[in-house]
Amino acid sequence: MALDKLNARILRRTPGPKELFDRHIKRGYSSICANSLENIGHQMTVAAGEIEDVGAFADSLSENRIGIMSIPSAQVRECSRRQARCFAVRCEQMIRPIRVSWSFSGPQFVDESGHMGHNIAMKYLIFLLTFSSTTLWASTPKVELILQRDDVIWGFDFFKNGRIVFSERGGKLAVYDPVKKATTVLAGTPLVFAKGQGGMLDVRVHPKTEEIYFSYSEPVKGGATTALGRAQVRDGKLVGFRKLFSAHEPNSNTIHFGSRIEFKDGLIFLTVGDRDNRHKAQDLSFHNGKVLRLTEDGAPAPGNPFAKKAGAKPEIWSYGHRNPQGLVLDAKTGELWEAEFGPRGGDELNLVKQGLNYGWPVITYGREYYGPKIGEGASKAGMEQPVVHWTPSISPSALTVYRGSRFPEWEGQFFLACLSGTRIQRVKLQNGKAVEQEILLADQAARFRNIRTGPDGYIYFSTDDGKIGRVYR
Repeated sequence: MALDKLNARILRRTPGPKELFDRHIKRGYSSICANSLENIGHQMTVAAGEIEDVGAFADSLSENRIGIMSIPSAQVRECSRRQARCFAVRCEQMIRPIRVSWSFSGPQFVDESGHMGHNIAMKYLIFLLTFSSTTLWASTPKVELILQRDDVIWGFDFFKNGRIVFSERGGKLAVYDPVKKATTVLAGTPLVFAKGQGGMLDVRVHPKTEEIYFSYSEPVKGGATTALGRAQVRDGKLVGFRKLFSAHEPNSNTIHFGSRIEFKDGLIFLTVGDRDNRHKAQDLSFHNGKVLRLTEDGAPAPGNPFAKKAGAKPEIWSYGHRNPQGLVLDAKTGELWEAEFGPRGGDELNLVKQGLNYGWPVITYGREYYGPKIGEGASKAGMEQPVVHWTPSISPSALTVYRGSRFPEWEGQFFLACLSGTRIQRVKLQNGKAVEQEILLADQAARFRNIRTGPDGYIYFSTDDGKIGRVYR
């Protein structure tokens, strides 16, 4: 069977747990490859040397009625067991690790530099695909539409009773009741600067008090700035609204406000973009281009790294950021992760640590929109490197670390909501490096604005065309 014909017969991705492999392959071999086969049918890399005797492994596949495909000849011995058909791909004469990504057009072999092809570099690769005419085990992620509005849904979060509070960039805060399937637009919201990228931005529910904290573009003399507010939600309106913080300094630009909110240990992290004054991201006397750490009342948090530095803003936790619109606390590790837009390329995923400089605009993997390089290059002593960077840009507007029971194969992995990338980007890290990436929901053709792991363990997202959706399988 030719490779293209085989691809045409694969109707959907059907990733399954490691138990699927154990059911079809002798346990001796599955235990050897256990670390590489956690995401069967999704993506996996078997490094050279993990399977000492590939021939014996292939024989085991055959004995257990699993088809064997060799590349490039694509000769296939095909046989079935129950309703599933399985194929193992054996790639020879390869030198360096590659990753396998899956799309409806078939498998793609991609080297670490991002180049595609079948003559890439690794000694052996075993790739197990399982599929049938019906869905077996897990299947391609599906989307359930929760809510449709007419404006950009910039942020959302969950109350304990299951209601969803969300922000619309045009200036509204609203609550959706999934039981009544009804939306209530809240009265009493502050005036926002709803121009360009400005407006009502992120919204979060305090994990204990259930007050809402929200960031917004505040109209002030000289233009606008990023601000943080707090209020209770009661009887369809905001009660006790208080502006907690306003970033220095405002300007008339309409871009790069940030801004995401995260809670940790009774404190608040807030991101602020460089407001298109890029040099201020390196200047500690401004909030531009910073991750801030505040008390729940908006004051500088005790122990901030620059609190005693003359002229520095005491709220600053880290600096050298361009436009950080993604921020998430890993509930298991306690690590704070941030995603930000580069210019033309150079989007970043960063592990945010106290007092560190993340480089913008001195170092970046991106370029000016009209072509020239920016700053001094891609690295410099004393400035942090991103954990992952993307060129071309994917425009990561939000991120979540998956911790839940609905998708055990995704435990601890990152999901980024992408605007220009019009997708959700899945990233698996191992020892501080990306070992897998996958594009999800590209068929939705949406600008994904926000993404969160819901209290029910599903992944929720919002889009610029006014949707809130839920990913399930």
